[in-house]
Amino acid sequence: MLKRIFGGLALVCAFALLAPVFAGSNARAQSRSGDSPLYTYVAQWGIPRAQWDDAAKARQAGSSVMDGLLADGTITGYGSLEMVVHDESGFTHANWWQATSYAGILKAREAIVPASTGKDSPYNNAKHMDLLLQSVAHGGKAGSSGKGLLWVATYELKEGSGEEFTRLFKAVIQPLFEEQVAAGNVVSYSLDEEVVHSPGPHYVSIAYVLPDGAALDRFRAAQRANREKNPYFGEAFSALTVGKGHSDLFAAVMFKSK
Repeated sequence: MLKRIFGGLALVCAFALLAPVFAGSNARAQSRSGDSPLYTYVAQWGIPRAQWDDAAKARQAGSSVMDGLLADGTITGYGSLEMVVHDESGFTHANWWQATSYAGILKAREAIVPASTGKDSPYNNAKHMDLLLQSVAHGGKAGSSGKGLLWVATYELKEGSGEEFTRLFKAVIQPLFEEQVAAGNVVSYSLDEEVVHSPGPHYVSIAYVLPDGAALDRFRAAQRANREKNPYFGEAFSALTVGKGHSDLFAAVMFKSK
C-alpha cells in the first residue's frame, strides 16, 4: 500500500539520514503495541529539486504547530520524509500525523494547512495527494523522536483474505517486530489499511521506522532467521497476496511520538 501511499499509495503508521538522535535512546524500550484505534493522515508532495531547501524550511515552521498538538494530546505523533529511492510517481516528500480519533486527525489538519501554505510556500503548486489510514496492528518505543529510515512494503490481498492476513501478521510478523523494538533495531511499526478507499483492489502496508542503516541490516538478518523458524510462512503469505501487487518504499524520516 505504500507505493500507493507515498507514490500513489507509496503515512504510519510509516520513514540517508544515518545519524539518529532519539530522545531517551539509552532508556529501556517501552512497548506501546496494541490494537487500539490509530489513524494516520498522509500528505504527499512532488516538489522540484530546486525547492527542496525551501521545503525543509517550511517543514521546520510547521513543527512548532505539531509540537503543540502533540503536547495537548490532539495527536500521538507526526513526521516528515524525503524519498531515498525515487520512483516514477514524482512524489519526493511527505508529512504525516497520527491520532486515536478522527477528531484529532481533522483538528491537526485545520492547524497545519495554514502554517504550511503561506506565500511562496513550495507546497502551494506542488503535485499533491492525501491518504487516510487505519492501523490494524501497531507498536513501538514510546516517546521516540529524531531521524531515521522508513521502509514500507505494500501488498495487494486476494479477495476475502483480509482477516486471515491480519491473523498471520499477528501470529508471525508482529512478534518479530516486538523483539526488534526491544533490541533497538525498530522504532515503530504498523499494519495499515485505507480508511478512504480509492477504486481498485484491497491493499495493506507494513510500515516500520528504523534508527539507521546498521539497524536495517540487523533487522533483515532477524527476518531471515524468522523465516527459517517458520518454514510454512512464505507459502501461507503467498496464498493470501497477489504476487504482482507488491511494492516497496524507502525514505529518510524525522519523527516525534508520545
